[in-house]
Amino acid sequence: MPRPSRFSPEVRTRAVRMVVEHEAAHDSQWAAITSIAEKIGCTAETLRKWVRQAEVEDSELVAKVCPLLSEAVRLVAHRVIRNRGTVGGSLAHADPTAELATAALALDADLRLASPRGPRDVPVHTFFDSPFVTVLEPDEMLVEVRLPPRPSGEGWAFEEVAVREGDFAIVAVAALATLGGGVFRSVRIAWSGIGAIPASASRLAEALQGLEPGDPRVEASIADAASRLEPPGDVRGSPDYRRHLARVLTLRAVQMAAARSAGGARS
Repeated sequence: MPRPSRFSPEVRTRAVRMVVEHEAAHDSQWAAITSIAEKIGCTAETLRKWVRQAEVEDSELVAKVCPLLSEAVRLVAHRVIRNRGTVGGSLAHADPTAELATAALALDADLRLASPRGPRDVPVHTFFDSPFVTVLEPDEMLVEVRLPPRPSGEGWAFEEVAVREGDFAIVAVAALATLGGGVFRSVRIAWSGIGAIPASASRLAEALQGLEPGDPRVEASIADAASRLEPPGDVRGSPDYRRHLARVLTLRAVQMAAARSAGGARS
């Protein structure tokens, strides 16, 4: 005998209506996307084959040549989401705390946009305009993400704090570091959750170059940079809490990247 429902007929009817409306909206959005795609020479089948986040997660090649991306993508939501979500889709969505946007900034990605007017290339650091808004024009699509080759011996790390596993990050940090002679020869750091859009910590990265990883000035420089941030406050964390997370996670990420560079690890 079937169990009686805990919900009234009115609630069940409303729930079914919401599902139908959601599917209709999805179909309408997909039709709009495929219409633009056809104008720039992409078929609907091509769109469906664009790189899924799960493919990046499972790729041994990505893990070998771009381990930061491999590490970051594992923190995107849950596997069921990564099975459908694409790398380009995440970037175009422009969530202020998106892991892939943070990683793309650290990796200095270039983005290829296409429209009926032709293609144009945009550096990722100019792509994000405000929360959930990019420089994409109404008739443009993000069709390619280009990541420059990483130098030999570069270490990497991606750190974040979220309320629960799979939740949006409160603060996330991506770091890349290359050591030479026991000191930082190159450093790249990107933050998210500390402003309206993900951002590169270029000045901090420059301040760390030439220092040994264990030098007290590394921690002091990171603390100073974090103290100057002006993050928003919301139900997940106050501005002071986000500054604290930025300081702790950046130090952790930089030290991990340095250790991996020193050890030549690729795992």
